[in-house]
Amino acid sequence: PPVAAGRQLTYELASGLACRVCQQLLNAMWIQLVEPSHVSIDRWFSKGCAWSVRNHLIHQGWQVTTDGCEGAGVTTSDGATWCLLQDLAPEVAVRPELSEEYDPAKDALMLACVRTVGANSQRVLRFLLDHRNGTKAKMRNERL
Repeated sequence: PPVAAGRQLTYELASGLACRVCQQLLNAMWIQLVEPSHVSIDRWFSKGCAWSVRNHLIHQGWQVTTDGCEGAGVTTSDGATWCLLQDLAPEVAVRPELSEEYDPAKDALMLACVRTVGANSQRVLRFLLDHRNGTKAKMRNERL
């Protein structure tokens, strides 16, 4: 269960890594959608942060960690540097129940999603539709 120190760490990590979390979630959405239309993007967002974080970050090996950051990331009040990295062979792939365990770092992924994608989904939807310029799903659009 969360304790005060864990909550503080969650808040610091979510604030410092929110943009990276949002970026990875939007990358996952863009790759997953066959046709990035208003309806399909809205449907993807409506599944919420619990679904998005679990399926597109945690199960894909994305984790908030102090290992391998090499000075890049967010430095928390205890002096540790944390970053968002992908482990291409995550233990959660073999043991999916691990995604259900409480951990301040995983909680930070959820909070970062809520504060970015969750709070701004309609703005992001309009932006993506307005700036798509005919780009097909699964293709890059450098303007986005």
